[in-house]
Formats: sequence, structure tokens, C-alpha cells
Amino acid sequence: MTYTFDEQQYLQDLQTLIAFDTSRIPAEGDAPFGKPTLDALNTFLKLAAGYGFKTKNVDNYCGYAECGSGEKMVALLSHLDVVPAGDPAAWRTPPFKLTVQDDFMYGRGTVDDKGPLVLALHVLKALKDSGTKLHKRVRLIVGCGEETGSQCMQHYTKVEELPQYAITPDADYPGIIGEKGMLRLRFHKKLSGQGPTLIMNVGTVINAVPGEAEATVNGKKYTAIGRAAHGAMPEKGDNALLKLCRTLSQEYHHEFLDLMQLMTKTGLNIDLADAQSVLTLAPSLATVTATEAEAKCDIRFPVSMHYADILARVEKAVAPTGFEIEVLRANEPLRIPADSAFARGLLATYQKCTGDTKSKQSIIGGGTYAKFLPHTMAFGILFPGEEATEHMANECWSLKSMRKNFPILVEAVKTLDTL
Repeated sequence: MTYTFDEQQYLQDLQTLIAFDTSRIPAEGDAPFGKPTLDALNTFLKLAAGYGFKTKNVDNYCGYAECGSGEKMVALLSHLDVVPAGDPAAWRTPPFKLTVQDDFMYGRGTVDDKGPLVLALHVLKALKDSGTKLHKRVRLIVGCGEETGSQCMQHYTKVEELPQYAITPDADYPGIIGEKGMLRLRFHKKLSGQGPTLIMNVGTVINAVPGEAEATVNGKKYTAIGRAAHGAMPEKGDNALLKLCRTLSQEYHHEFLDLMQLMTKTGLNIDLADAQSVLTLAPSLATVTATEAEAKCDIRFPVSMHYADILARVEKAVAPTGFEIEVLRANEPLRIPADSAFARGLLATYQKCTGDTKSKQSIIGGGTYAKFLPHTMAFGILFPGEEATEHMANECWSLKSMRKNFPILVEAVKTLDTL
């Protein structure tokens, strides 16, 4: 069967959504993640309704577009929110304008996750327009707060129908059968007032390595330049906060700097790994005034471990500094049996569409919506060896990869329909 894909319309729809800065801001009235994100959600729902889908805004937390009929429902999950773009000077193109150059689409959200979201919409449109007979309804569920804790999907699970099976095109092929556990911590303390006056405000979101940092000590300004990266892959970045604190520690003694000297896997006694993956640590946010200090970090730990054990190690290591620890988020790891019909079916779909029988389903440090709904797997969108640019300046996704994704996601929906 032939499935029609209008690439120009895809790019037009993507530009419409890229134009919204959907990084989270404080709730505004009836907009739990800020008005720009709610406007983007309603714009998406209007686009979907224009293509003939049944749509619903779920209390401004999320929404969906649905087609087909049947008692049971399967789903694709995606998100409209993005991490902040950061310094515009670090971008070669405007972050909130879709720019196509040299076969790449540039803009915040092109790969995480507006590009895949719009592609999923066009996949459902192609299935609907082709007259493909499916046994189940297909729903594209769109959240607004994935990057900051997924309260959107937690709300969805409380008030809406759960899919029988679902995929989220928000990671890698040929599929993710495990997601590391997540522990996000806040360290805070009222300062004694002894020592120099350190003023600092570094970082944008907890799940991104800061690419720049600035502080003043007794009125003298210090800066550090690094490279931003996803908090799940801190090794791809260069943490400007840690660089700045190392520099300051060579000249000054300060309670906050004592804490930051411990902010390594060795310092916190969490340099851990199992046979499948390693623990990662990303100190990402810091605020210091004359009277108090706080830092926040993002920890991703292997699927064989538990967050309580990781937390106990951190608490013991930090105790001598006097900083209190608050748990902001704690998620146990996700495991999907590789021999399940679900995992095997999606792997077979990928292999059939690509001819790649060597690549294996994997475990990632990134957290997706798969942690919040049963029978859900991150599937796509990046191919083995493809560069990941999410959470970075100059975020991009290649047109070649996008085009290659289209038939795979079409077949993946058909696979879900048969499970």
C-alpha cells in the first residue's frame, strides 16, 4: 500500500510549532506550563482537527489527536515542550525559526521533540488517508511538560484512557528496552556569613549541562565557558559550573565551593556501573547569595540499582558540608523484556524497514514518557551512529533521517495494531 507524505506541508507545520518558545515558565492562569506552551498545544490541536482527526485538550496539560475505530486504542506519545535555547549568540540560526540548510532542519525542538511530533501527525494522516484497515483506534498523545518532570503525562494517566500499547519517538532505534533510573536532588544551606561574598546564578534547567557560568566574589567578576549537553549524557558536554567552581576554589574558601568540590561521581561515592550501563552525574543549577546557597543535580543510574541506595551514598558524602538534601524527583529504572512480543515486534519492524539486523535494542540514560504509561517503549527517531543534538545550541535533525523515519513509524503503528 502506498502512503502519501507531503514534505512541504510537514515543514510548514513544523515551523508553526517551532515558532513557540515552549520552555517551561511558571503557571499562568489556566496554563500550567505557561501561556506560550498552551498556545502551542491549541495550535497543534487545530492543525490536527484540520486534517480530520478527533482532538481533545486534556485540561491544558496535554492533548491528543485520534483516528480509527475499535474498542482498544494504541498510541504514539510526543511532547511540545523544549529546554531553553540558551544564549542566542551560540546559535548559527534563530532558535525559534525553522531553518533548512545543507539537508538539516535547525531550531529548538527539531529533534526533541517537535520534529518527531509533527512527523507522527503526518504518519497518522497517511494511514487515515490511505484507508488502511486497523483493528484499534490510534491516538497521538501530546504532552506539555516532559522536560520538567512529565506532570503532563501523569495527569493524563489519571483522567484519560490508557493505550494498550504505545511508542514514543523520542530516543533511538531499534528501540529502548531499558531506561536508567533518575534521581534529581537539591542541596541547600543557609550560609554562616564567614568568608568572601559569592554571588552566582548558573544554569537553565536541571536536565541540561550548563554551557556558561558567571559569578562575582567580593565584586570581582568571573566567567567560564563550556558546552551544553543533555543531562543524561554529560560526557558530551563541558560543565561550565564545575569549571567555574574549580577556578574559584583555587583563590577562595567558601561553603558552597566545599560542596561543589564533592560534585563528582567519586566525591559523592557513586562511581557505579553494571554490565549494561554506567551511572551519570550532571550538576546543572546553582544559586548563591550572601545568605544562602543551593545546587541541583541530575543523576541517572543503571537498571539493576535502586534510587534509595544511591541517595544514601550521596547523603553520607555530603553530610560533613552541612548542606541539606531534598529529593526533587526519584524514578526507578524501566525494563522491558527483550523477549516480549512487544519488543520483538518492534525490532522486527525496524529490521524489515531498514535491513539492519545487527543493531540491538538498548538501555539509555534519558527518561521518556515510557516510564509513565504501561506497555510503552521509546522507539526512534535517531538511527545507530546518528549524532544527537537535543538540548544543545544549533539543535538539528537531518531531512534524510526524517524521511527514513516515516515508513518505519507507519509500520510500527501497524505492528501495535496486531499485538
